[in-house]
Amino acid sequence: MKLRSFCISQNVRYFEKFENDPMYHKFYELENPEHETIVAVPDGCIDIQFFWKKKECLVVVCGSYLQGDISLTSEYDRCFGVKFNLGVVPKIFSSRIPDLANHRMELTDFPFTEDFYSCLDSRDSFEMKITKFKNCFQRFEQQETDNLTSYILRSLKAQTGVCYITGLVNETGYGHRHTNIVFKKNLGLTIKKCASILRVQEALECIAGESRSCLYEQTAPSGLQCDYDRKNYHELGYYDQSHYIHEFKKFTLHTPNDCVKQADRIRFV
Repeated sequence: MKLRSFCISQNVRYFEKFENDPMYHKFYELENPEHETIVAVPDGCIDIQFFWKKKECLVVVCGSYLQGDISLTSEYDRCFGVKFNLGVVPKIFSSRIPDLANHRMELTDFPFTEDFYSCLDSRDSFEMKITKFKNCFQRFEQQETDNLTSYILRSLKAQTGVCYITGLVNETGYGHRHTNIVFKKNLGLTIKKCASILRVQEALECIAGESRSCLYEQTAPSGLQCDYDRKNYHELGYYDQSHYIHEFKKFTLHTPNDCVKQADRIRFV
């Protein structure tokens, strides 16, 4: 699944490169000199972000938002970001995982990271930024995830969050409370929150992705030609239409119909 992390105006320039890599999910860059509002969409991942405003640079590590909100990116002219795969935690950040969900910390709060401020130049090309970052970050190892967390996460990914969580936990042989504590300690999210994020991400893929299934609130908005296969919100694990709309709006600040009606103005990336 290609995760979507922002809702941006068509006026914001956006570049991305997905990686077939055990650590990196994608690299991205936003150019927003007019400081238009950018909405952050929860994706469950850890990012490192480089912000530039005039000649000033800020480098932060941030955990996933837990619901849709205005992104810090809106305040800066340019942002280059590195998104790690869902479940991947660089060892250097592992002790602070509980602090990162819905928060950000300056990278200099972590040891051996002072050189990152000089690692990239805002004038570098997108591809050059990727190369320089990889060269600078290669000295840091990935934190190994315990078997219990790995099993739960694999199951959630395989089912895009559509699963009976109690039944999934029972399969592990551990109690729900213990499993949830271990999962949150490793990823900064509860199992339920991670499942919700994956469901909304799958809904976004249906609406905004290449498959573009018709997953609207009831019927396609008036005047919209819809020739795609309709995917029912029950297939995404929602009890009913109200549940689907409520959770979608909570995570994106838009209703599904808004996304379609405003397709010429906004996009999810």
